[in-house]
Amino acid sequence: MAHYVREMSTTPEKRLPAKRILLVEDDPAVCYFLGRVLHRAGYVVGPAEDGVAALHLFRAQRWDLVITDRRMPTMDGETLAREIKKLAPTQPIVLITGFPTRVEDPALFDAIFGKPFAIADLLACLSALLRSPVART
Repeated sequence: MAHYVREMSTTPEKRLPAKRILLVEDDPAVCYFLGRVLHRAGYVVGPAEDGVAALHLFRAQRWDLVITDRRMPTMDGETLAREIKKLAPTQPIVLITGFPTRVEDPALFDAIFGKPFAIADLLACLSALLRSPVART
């Protein structure tokens, strides 16, 4: 899967580092599209094709936010969220699902988006979550 990395400016401007988003989606076309949208919005994006790969990446690196699909092979989005919350209880997690009424434990997520959704709504949500004053681990 392609990685979307935003290059940081080498000018002496006072810019904050780009926020890092772990994007977990098993559909390569959706992952690519969302990755490009997030990259263009200024985020560093790390894609993972399922929950197992995502958990490995989560343990290996620091992420400011996780976006996950619900239904995926090997480990679904809700199981992934439970595992992440064990490691980092305040980690913001956004769920994207075609079946928002079938989410078993909505309290695991800071936001839930039913497919289809407006990209502008997702970007506004991410911006608000990443401005949150709660310390993230």
